[in-house]
Amino acid sequence: MTPSNRARLAIFAALAVIGSLEAVDGQKPAPAQSAPATRFTRAAAIDAPIVRASAGLDKLLPRQAETIYQAVASRFRPARAMDTVTFMERFWRLPVNAGFSASLDHIKTGLVEAGFKEGALSGTLSPVLAVEEYPNGGNGWELVRAEMTIVQSAAGTAPERVFDPVTDYIALCMNSFSTPPGGVTAPLVYVGNGADAASYASVDVKGAVVMGDGRMGGLWREAVGLRGAIGVISSAPPPAYTRPDETPEVFQWGGVPYDEKLKAFGFKASRKVADRLKERLKAGPVTVKVDVETRFNPGPGKLLVAEIPGRVSPNEHIVMVAHIQEPGANDDASGCGTLLEMARALQAAIAAKAIPPPGRTLTFVWGDEMRASREWLQRDRGRQT
Repeated sequence: MTPSNRARLAIFAALAVIGSLEAVDGQKPAPAQSAPATRFTRAAAIDAPIVRASAGLDKLLPRQAETIYQAVASRFRPARAMDTVTFMERFWRLPVNAGFSASLDHIKTGLVEAGFKEGALSGTLSPVLAVEEYPNGGNGWELVRAEMTIVQSAAGTAPERVFDPVTDYIALCMNSFSTPPGGVTAPLVYVGNGADAASYASVDVKGAVVMGDGRMGGLWREAVGLRGAIGVISSAPPPAYTRPDETPEVFQWGGVPYDEKLKAFGFKASRKVADRLKERLKAGPVTVKVDVETRFNPGPGKLLVAEIPGRVSPNEHIVMVAHIQEPGANDDASGCGTLLEMARALQAAIAAKAIPPPGRTLTFVWGDEMRASREWLQRDRGRQT
């Protein structure tokens, strides 16, 4: 979904919940059109494709909704939202790590440029932002570099890069440790499924890089935890929704257990990569060199909160959230960019008096997908009402 489509849906969803913007400083928006609560509830439950196709949606919104939408949409710049996506997509973003922190700072800078000032999130009528911290509990894993090269092969293809630095840049699993300086060289061993003991009945994998078609958890346990492999490659198929038969280069990123004693590594391989490695192994023994550099950055978790204070019921919040962590553009850099541009456009429209300030506080939150909303609620009891 493009940032502009995301924005349109977000604006209509906000309007459906807000009901109306309040008249302030002499501004007098058109009176809201009343509607039974059940109709609003029903509207909020409609999924996105139906909302886009619904010709009757306007009947469920306040009368001034289209005027407000046009004022905000005319100030929304999809290219500016995409700039945020482009900035963020280069990073493997996890809470506390450098990519997460850089992304949060990028969004914060955009808010400041839009007129949000850093300060307390209550007791003001001006747009405000704050960075809130909480005990993280994570290790802030960060990918610096991950390379695997076939250095010896009976197929005569060596040296041959295993993972493409562009299409496979998230192949290394979270919590993988660095290899020794200069990398490590080891035999590549294919064990079939690899997630059960039977896969190892006739093979010794100690000191090897093991490839298996099973899920990462079982493969790691059997090969690294129980048999001394230095690392693993899981070629387990991705979820069906990725249409793996049509997209053999697609794989799902993943993680391995954090283990300071084993200090091993894991990779996820697409069908395309796995099939190529299996072809090389059919021709004879394969030796690979693995060079991995990662960092761990333990510290407090952070979430970025921006607010346009309500003028009538400031303690009632309309909360919009996007998550920073995870790799890539669409999950959820596109949401982060769209939400930032939404905040900018709304504030610009209010500052220009194209629309009045909101009656309820508009709250924008960026953080960890698994914790941001919960941490925002727990920071202040008043937010839970």
